[in-house]
Order: sequence, then C-alpha cells, then structure tokens
Amino acid sequence: QIGLALEEPAGPPEGIDIEDLVTAFRARLRERRPEEIARGMTLTGPHRDEMRFLADEVDLGTFGSRGQQRTAVLALKLAQLAWMRETTGEAPVLLLDEVMAELDPQRRQFLLDQVERADQAFLTTTDPEMFDPTFRSKAAIYRVENGILHPAP
Repeated sequence: QIGLALEEPAGPPEGIDIEDLVTAFRARLRERRPEEIARGMTLTGPHRDEMRFLADEVDLGTFGSRGQQRTAVLALKLAQLAWMRETTGEAPVLLLDEVMAELDPQRRQFLLDQVERADQAFLTTTDPEMFDPTFRSKAAIYRVENGILHPAP
C-alpha cells in the first residue's frame, strides 16, 4: 500500500475568507507573470505543492528505488483516471511518457492491463520492445522521424 503526504493543507486556513484568497492568488499570478514568461513555466499554483509518497511510512522520494517512485506516481495517475471517470461519467485520455523502463516485468504487465481498460491511451517510448508482443499486436503504433509521424511497419 502506498501512502500520500501533502505538505500544504487542502483549502484555506481557518479565518481566511475565500474571496480574499482568490484576490491574493490573482495578484500573485499577475506579479509573477513576467518571470513565468521568461522561464517558460508557471511558478505559482497548487501544481507546485509538494507531495511525498510513502511506503510503510518511508518516503519513497528519498529512500525508494526509481521503480518504486515510478510505481507510486503511476498509482496516483491510475487513481486519478478512475476518479475522473466515476465523477464525470466520461473517460479521460491516459497519457504516459516512457513509463516502462524503470518497472519490473510484473509491474509492466499490471500497467499494460490497466492501459487496456482505458478507453483511449497514448504511450510514448524509445524502445517498443519494452511492451509485451501481445499488447503491441493490439495497439496502433507510430514512430516520429524528423518531426513527422509515420505508421510503424
């Protein structure tokens, strides 16, 4: 079982009006906009909160293997997928980039089983051999060469 520890509290602290929080957040966004444009990234917002993944109360970010870290993030991604489907009644598109390399064979197979249940999924890889031949036979596979998308032979 994987635990999740959030460093920031969910919701505004007690005694703070939500409208004041919204106003302050918007002001912060305006203030940081030039720096965000210069750096090409958003620097303010909830996506910047720190999350720690725990296994048996051990921080995987510090003490976990790359495979354990990847597994924790994938578990969160799959939970988000299920939550979105359940909450909205619509199936989101699953996007995964280079997920197979750091997983052991058992976790690879589990992930591919989950991907097959998704209504639509896009997976990228530099090594198609990481994917089970049965899975590959059911997938539409493309390659990008010099910025052009081609059906794989």
